[in-house]
Amino acid sequence: GMLGNVAVLLSFTCLGKSFKPSHVFLLNLALCDSAWLLTLSLTVYFRFQISNLDSLQIFGKIKRISFDVNIYGSIVFIGLISFDRYVGTVHPISSLRWWNVGKAKICSALTWLGLLLGITPDLFVATCENSDTCTSRVHSLFPPFKMLLIIRTTLCFLLPFSAMLAFSTMTICVLRRRSRGRRNKELQRASRKPLQLVAAAILVSAASFVPYHILAVALTFMPARGLVTVELCEALCGFSSCLDPVLYILACEQFKRKMQ
Repeated sequence: GMLGNVAVLLSFTCLGKSFKPSHVFLLNLALCDSAWLLTLSLTVYFRFQISNLDSLQIFGKIKRISFDVNIYGSIVFIGLISFDRYVGTVHPISSLRWWNVGKAKICSALTWLGLLLGITPDLFVATCENSDTCTSRVHSLFPPFKMLLIIRTTLCFLLPFSAMLAFSTMTICVLRRRSRGRRNKELQRASRKPLQLVAAAILVSAASFVPYHILAVALTFMPARGLVTVELCEALCGFSSCLDPVLYILACEQFKRKMQ
């Protein structure tokens, strides 16, 4: 994951004047992934190091915050990438008047502001019992925090994920309709790249984030919730940090040439 995201960040330093709205979102996506991946090295340290409880509590809050920045930031920026792909495919001419890099930066800044507001409850609920477990105990939250969990899941995951599916579906329909009317094989091959990006974004998001959020919401109301853990689903969320650079490789035609 670090190798892939470092390659993405290095590539952005070489883009120069060819910076596009999709590059803004991909850069922020790489930053979200890097925040979580850097935390994993601290996890290894605390796993094998005997530390006092205060240090573990601080680390537990940092880990939970970076984890939520990763999952919620990733899904929002992947949704914005799907929107940018939809705009460039369905409205390539008219979008030049109202969609540009500046608007993409504003959307990114608002996303980070929303993430900061959304992760504030983690400062109060993230706990560390020992060096093995540093997680947010969903099943032990008070009712107000449970309601915050539902609100955050709806605003930071369900809405962006639904928007991503909607924009992706419309983009796929338009691309398939255009490719059917083209007899030139080169044009048909060129239309496959956006389809590959859309398909990869849907697969990465669904496989990484859907199981965790289903289980997290279920644990909030399950009577036997103490028998179920979310570590496997959290690992799937973290695995998205390794898959997100693939989205950049598919989206940026200049990636191979610049990295060489």
